[in-house]
Amino acid sequence: MFHDRRAVARQTTHLTAKIYCSSFPALSCSVLNVSSRGARLEFTAPPPDHDNFMLIFDGSGQVYCGSVRWRCGTSVGIEFEEDADDLPI
Repeated sequence: MFHDRRAVARQTTHLTAKIYCSSFPALSCSVLNVSSRGARLEFTAPPPDHDNFMLIFDGSGQVYCGSVRWRCGTSVGIEFEEDADDLPI
């Protein structure tokens, strides 16, 4: 049986964003779910193997710094450096 170990529940979204990593061009992604502590991102191809980034939500322009917690194919789980209580959801 699957047990979700997250301390904060995530909310399903249909948001889009871009990630910026040093020495890589911006990459567009879909934000599949999000919480104040992190998110699950989906890319059209596997993203670069880079652990730190800036995530900027399309439309709102809100910027969040974070790091990769896990990778699986074209999906990436991220953790925000600071709690993001003002997410555009």
